[in-house]
Amino acid sequence: MSHQPVRTHPAFALGTINTGTIKTGTIKTGIIKTGTTETGTINTGTIKTGTIKTGIIKTGIIKTGTLKTGIIKTGTIKTGTIKTGIIKTGTIKTGTIKTGIIKTGTIKTGTTETGTTETGTINTGTIKTGTLKTDTIKTGTIKTDTIKTGTIKTDTIKTGTINTGTIKTGTTETGTINTGTIKTGTIKTRTVKTGTIKTRTIKTGTIKKEPIKTDTIKTGTIKTGTRRHKTMKRGTRRDTMKERDHQQRDQESHHEETDHEEGPGERSVEERDQERTPRDTRP
Repeated sequence: MSHQPVRTHPAFALGTINTGTIKTGTIKTGIIKTGTTETGTINTGTIKTGTIKTGIIKTGIIKTGTLKTGIIKTGTIKTGTIKTGIIKTGTIKTGTIKTGIIKTGTIKTGTTETGTTETGTINTGTIKTGTLKTDTIKTGTIKTDTIKTGTIKTDTIKTGTINTGTIKTGTTETGTINTGTIKTGTIKTRTVKTGTIKTRTIKTGTIKKEPIKTDTIKTGTIKTGTRRHKTMKRGTRRDTMKERDHQQRDQESHHEETDHEEGPGERSVEERDQERTPRDTRP
């Protein structure tokens, strides 16, 4: 068994990585060439997994030879012809992975005829499964690199039921096989409670508009040349002055008419009025 040196990316030299949601990208595989495969149905049990906290995993190169199998009974897996390239991975270096108990259902398989299996060193954690009934599996030579992992401590992993379909193939060159739906448990995220931001209320005083007070304009009343101050309202001064002027003129004209004596040769007022009135000349 040969081991090839594996380059390790510096980003994968990590310590303990505890993650919540695991999001994976696209896995591109290389070419896996297998021989003629005649498969039947494989009935798998229920795998229950819980939250998995993992670091970054790098794998080595896996080379498989010709795989000849007998009748395999599976669930319903429907695939077409998948051609992939060579899968080359690096060494798997992980930090501390803490997991719980892995509980799997019973895996029942049909008749399998296998040959001799030559594998590299595979170091795994403890996997507890149900009853596994298999026939002899004839495989080609499997050459793997050494997988080095840290301490694997698992919590309880509970997953939903994996339902797979029937695989019916002839000559198969396969890469990735997409199986049925994997139902996992709910990942509960931590709710971050922040303090309430209380904004300061600015209270302003009420602006009361008071009525505008006008000044009092005091004007004098003119009586025969003498002005006496009297409180008057705004806007009436001009009219009041006009009335006073008319009264003063009337008083002066009346004074002239009463005090004037008729001189010789002057006509009286009655005579002048009679002259202005047209006389009635009718017989």
